[in-house]
Amino acid sequence: MQKPILWLLLLTAFLVPAGTAAAQDSGRWQTISEQDGVTISFDTQTLRYADAAGTTIIFWQKNLLTPAAAQEFVTALNLTGDKAHLSYFLEERRIHLANRSSAIDELDLYDTQQTLLETNRIQTPVWESIKPESAGEAVYRAVAAYLTAHPQQIFPAAAQ
Repeated sequence: MQKPILWLLLLTAFLVPAGTAAAQDSGRWQTISEQDGVTISFDTQTLRYADAAGTTIIFWQKNLLTPAAAQEFVTALNLTGDKAHLSYFLEERRIHLANRSSAIDELDLYDTQQTLLETNRIQTPVWESIKPESAGEAVYRAVAAYLTAHPQQIFPAAAQ
């Protein structure tokens, strides 16, 4: 993983506290929180179990940035060229429900025209504990609530 992308991951952990309640969109993306210029949502159409036991889930998370927040990221990460037009990023995430831990499998940067600027497939995802009152906990709670409310819509794990 490139060093600037690691900083992007770290910044999102601190910039978006979990202080807002989960607001429900009527579409594909369910909004989890909106704070400090970052709107975090998860994709209900990609939510699936990663294992037959149902202990780990996989889904895509969108982090939509206001122009001011995008500029903060661009400046903090010293992004140049096309990457200076960052608008949002998508993360393919895993959450281990019982262990309350999460990992990122892929991170993709996009501009306002939905053009892919960069993709980073994480070779060895790092599992991190989900901290209380963090953005990670807001994601965990929103996704777990969706799983409970819509069990018939969640894709089972592929047969091994």
